[in-house]
Amino acid sequence: MEELYTDQYDVQIMEKSPHLRAKSFPQLLPFIGKYWEESKLKILFLGESHYIPANELNSNEKYINSWYDQSSEKFGPNHSNRINTRYVITRADSHNTSKAITNKEETIKPLSIYLNIKKELKSLRKDLFASQEHIFPFLAMYNYFQRPAFEEGKSIINNEKDNTVAFETLQSVVEIIKPKLIIFASRKAFAAFKTSNRNKAIIDSNIVKNIPHPGSVWWNRKASIYGDKTGKEHFINIIQSI
Repeated sequence: MEELYTDQYDVQIMEKSPHLRAKSFPQLLPFIGKYWEESKLKILFLGESHYIPANELNSNEKYINSWYDQSSEKFGPNHSNRINTRYVITRADSHNTSKAITNKEETIKPLSIYLNIKKELKSLRKDLFASQEHIFPFLAMYNYFQRPAFEEGKSIINNEKDNTVAFETLQSVVEIIKPKLIIFASRKAFAAFKTSNRNKAIIDSNIVKNIPHPGSVWWNRKASIYGDKTGKEHFINIIQSI
C-alpha cells in the first residue's frame, strides 16, 4: 500500500511517550499525513481504542493485566495489524480507490469511522479534496486510549492508568504537530479527556470538539447534546465553521 503518512515526527513523539518506542508498541504511533505541514485544515482526529480479542491473548494474560509493561515484539502480523493505526487508516483511505485491499476477510465495518469522515470531508471541502484520491495525507489521527479493548463490540473499560497515559500522549502529540483543531470521534474518549485537571492548556491553545463515533447509531440519530442534530449534522457544522 502507498504510504500516506510521514514519520518525521516519530523521534520526538517517542522521546515523550516511551510506550510508543520500537521495543514497546510502535504500532500505536499516530497517523500524521505526509502533507500535514502544508495542510490548510490541520485537524487531529481522535478515535477511542483499537481492539484485540481477549481469547487470542489467553496464553499471554500479562497483556491484559499489565499492557503498559509489555511490548508487541512477539506479536504476529495479525495482532500487530489490529493495533497499527497507520496500517488501518491507510486501508481505509485506499478503500475502493485502488487494489490495496485484496483480503476477502477484511470488511468495511471496522473502517466505518474513517470512511464516514472521508465521505463528509470530500463533500464539504471540495475546494481541498475534490481532486484528491486520498484525504488522510492532509490530516492526523490516532486512538486516544493507548491500550486496546479486549471485548468485541464493546468500549474499552478504561482505568486511571489508561486515562493518564492517554492524556499525556495527546499533550505530547499536540505540542509537536500543533493542530489547529482537535476532534474527538468518541464520546467516551472525550469524557476521559475532560476529567484531566490538566486539559485547560490544550483547550486554551486549540479548538477542541467532540462528535460521536461516525460508525455508531448516533451518527444518524439526533441527540440533545448536539443541539438536537445528528452526529453527522454536528460534524458538518464544525467543518463549515472552519
